[in-house]
Amino acid sequence: MTPKQIRKAAFEAMTANFKSAIVNQATLTQALDEASEALSKYPKGEMGLTPDHVKATPQWQSDKRAFENAMKTLREFNSVMLRKYKKEYRQHMADERAARKFDGKCKTCVHHNATKWNDGLSQSWCDVHKKATDVRDGCGKHSSIS
Repeated sequence: MTPKQIRKAAFEAMTANFKSAIVNQATLTQALDEASEALSKYPKGEMGLTPDHVKATPQWQSDKRAFENAMKTLREFNSVMLRKYKKEYRQHMADERAARKFDGKCKTCVHHNATKWNDGLSQSWCDVHKKATDVRDGCGKHSSIS
């Protein structure tokens, strides 16, 4: 078996049922977020690119490799999971969207006052940071509440 076939077999085992597949997907997504956070700690140049002298360090190369591996793993897992549970995942996402649907209460941060505009768009206003945002986004300064 090739390494790709071995990984695919492992993903098949990780998706024994839909609930375990969702849990495993969340775990892989968290690993990707952690790898991304590790890469974001390095300095950036004026244009937002990582300078070559930083890329030459073994630590950056190690973090970059970890990020690429986490991304590849999540991508391959999602392809197996979505092929196997297409209908269930579509329903799961519809349920999540319905739960987030605007109900007159802000679901982003405790400082926000939510408003619903006539055109159906939902926005919220952060009293602390004086910033209007989409209700789903929040002002970016506070932890989310659900």
